[in-house]
Amino acid sequence: MNYYLPSVISIESIYTEILPALTRQYNMRQIGERITISFAQTQKVHANAIPVLASILNILKNRSGKAVYLELVCNIRLLFFLDSIDFFSQLRRIGIIEYDEDMLGGFYDLQLQYNIDHKMHIYSPCSNVEELSPEEKKKRRDENAAGLRTLIQHIYINSVSDKHKLSDQEQEQITTVIAELITNGIIHSQSICYDYFQSGINIKENKKQILISVADAGIGFIQSIDNKLGKEYSYKDRDKFYEMADSYNISRDKYRNYLGIMEALFFSQLMTAKREVNLYEIKNKLPYMNANLRIFFKNTQIVFTANRCRGCDNKAILNCLHCLYIRSRTSSLQKSPLKIYPSSLSGVHIDIEFIREV
Repeated sequence: MNYYLPSVISIESIYTEILPALTRQYNMRQIGERITISFAQTQKVHANAIPVLASILNILKNRSGKAVYLELVCNIRLLFFLDSIDFFSQLRRIGIIEYDEDMLGGFYDLQLQYNIDHKMHIYSPCSNVEELSPEEKKKRRDENAAGLRTLIQHIYINSVSDKHKLSDQEQEQITTVIAELITNGIIHSQSICYDYFQSGINIKENKKQILISVADAGIGFIQSIDNKLGKEYSYKDRDKFYEMADSYNISRDKYRNYLGIMEALFFSQLMTAKREVNLYEIKNKLPYMNANLRIFFKNTQIVFTANRCRGCDNKAILNCLHCLYIRSRTSSLQKSPLKIYPSSLSGVHIDIEFIREV
């Protein structure tokens, strides 16, 4: 099975081109056939697509039982970038991919819009978490988060070297956000978690972006919430959530994955008394940090933007549930806070985009 990646690998092309094509070709493959993914036609990979592409390769390897072979061609700019962020070496280290090593190395110093000091990182899932009591799970979670905060200060924040350094407050905020997102992935997804942090991305003449992107190929929001029912999450609270969704005329069939994302946020809101930081709290704080939050689950994307959410007085998830749904029905497809793609992807993918004036 051979598949040629498109010229630009973006979140849009992943959901509208890559996943549908890979699904068709994978279903037609012969048993035991090696999967080859070619970069021969690819000119650019968007920063937030990197963890998602890693997740896709992870899924292909798991389904075939063999490492995916990457066909690399002499595109110096693309290979230099992917090699410099350890995309190839990290995935090869855990047996997900194989490639011709002679295609890499010897690159001259290219002037890129990315900060090449940043790397892609891989985190192994915590085992047997669902078998723990809520108290033991919280302890395991807090231990992982504490360790991650120290690691993040070293591998992320200290490597920011663009013209305008992060303030102490920005460093603390970004450290907290990254630690929370990765901790959620390794505790709840039951899957390897991939992340990529990038500063210095040019978006306008006087603006740059800091991007945090985290993805896994795990069980996703719905099964994760189901695992908590009767333990940390009551049937009464679930009924309350879905009764409200019904009152807004949100179809449970058509918007199943949207409801899955929002129910996970609803559960997170209920947990705020037990945890200082969680996805719900991050969702509320980001608008005041001039940051946008994008959450992907299966075929669904939702977006909380700084411009839209900063002035909101009602940050309860049941209000957000209605707000995003209504806005999606009155906005253009490009500006809609809720998008449903024609294809699905296992696991969860979360992006946070900080916008900085320069």
